[in-house]
Amino acid sequence: MSINFYIMAQKDLGAAKTSAYYSIAPFLGVAFSMMLLGEKPTLQFDIALAIMAVGTVMMAKD
Repeated sequence: MSINFYIMAQKDLGAAKTSAYYSIAPFLGVAFSMMLLGEKPTLQFDIALAIMAVGTVMMAKD
């Protein structure tokens, strides 16, 4: 199912935007696991997430 959505996104959004959205998946996985396990994010995680979010927004806006 994941590859199907990836191919659909490639067709509709293009390679750059799809890659930008796809690159935040590891951070979202860690964020969800932190919620499930009740762990507190570190400052390093917060900084990395902010940088990744800014980069994704810049890529998505063209």
